[in-house]
Amino acid sequence: MAYKHLFSEGHIGGMKTKNRLVMPPMVRNYADENGLVTQRYIDHIERVAKGGVGTIILEASYISLEGKGFLNELGLHNDNVIPGFKKLAAAAHTYDVKIGTQLYHAGRQTSSKTSGVQPVAPSPLPDPTVNEMPRELTKQDIQTLIRAYAEAARRCKEAGLDFVEIHGAHGYLITQFLSPFSNRRTDAYGGTAEKRMNFLLQVYGAVREQVGADFPIIVRLSGDEGVEGGLTIKDTKLIA
Repeated sequence: MAYKHLFSEGHIGGMKTKNRLVMPPMVRNYADENGLVTQRYIDHIERVAKGGVGTIILEASYISLEGKGFLNELGLHNDNVIPGFKKLAAAAHTYDVKIGTQLYHAGRQTSSKTSGVQPVAPSPLPDPTVNEMPRELTKQDIQTLIRAYAEAARRCKEAGLDFVEIHGAHGYLITQFLSPFSNRRTDAYGGTAEKRMNFLLQVYGAVREQVGADFPIIVRLSGDEGVEGGLTIKDTKLIA
């Protein structure tokens, strides 16, 4: 076999995977209008698992309603989603495939037409692609969102998923806190590189406390934002 290591057992923390093949996350728009798993979604994941991958990362799954970035996107915003995620987990586990999803909030990178409410962000700066003015998050708002990330992780674990991925990339809420391009705060969550990291670090800490020491947590980061005044590889190395 030319790629023997690709088909050998892999490890993410204490989690073992049957091979090193990973299906990365992509938004499929297969959920219903309330963010619930549909039969179409279950059938799709079963076909993917049957195809031979060792690990599936589902997609950006919004932790609260104002963070919804796409129509028919998976939700992790309340306990009603748990039964559907259990079915997705069962579909993957039938073929000995590990499965997880992304804990996601769009921040300013959504619109009221999608979420039904005004977008929120670290600072009142419109996203260049959406161009809708977001509401600046208060410190109380930030604490509420940190708890929402943790509760979303709890739902994933209760549903039988094998890991979670904190979505800290692609210009979404966590990136908006990390980047001087989008974060102009002067409090504990902005002003220096270290303070801009506080939101991600506190989200990670809350998620870890919720799921326990042995449950794998992945953090997705963008390497270089590709915008003037944004994160560079040097910045992302520090964050990582």
